[in-house]
Amino acid sequence: MTTAKLPSRSVQAPDPHQLLRQLSATWQKVRIPAGKTVELMHFVSQEVLRSAGIAAAQRLIQLPPEALAGLTTTDATAIQNFSVPQNLTSALAALLSSPARSPAAQSPETASPRL
Repeated sequence: MTTAKLPSRSVQAPDPHQLLRQLSATWQKVRIPAGKTVELMHFVSQEVLRSAGIAAAQRLIQLPPEALAGLTTTDATAIQNFSVPQNLTSALAALLSSPARSPAAQSPETASPRL
């Protein structure tokens, strides 16, 4: 009687950086009228602590200045999932800029302020 020797395989833990690349978002019940444009705004915040993540989300919901930076009045009208003020002015104070903590005054797709 002979026994077959199976090749050995090493099992590696998933790469956390690869897992982050698998992030996806889905919107439902979005209606786009014929010939019109709509915009959906979303944010990503990278926080280590749950409390910091909650604080970042609570700030972003209020559309702080860093969330409105770079938007046009056309954007304000087209955004469907936030109530963007037409004058693009936030009631919140801007985050303080520093080399270690710079507010992401970027497009809505890449904004991720650190709190």
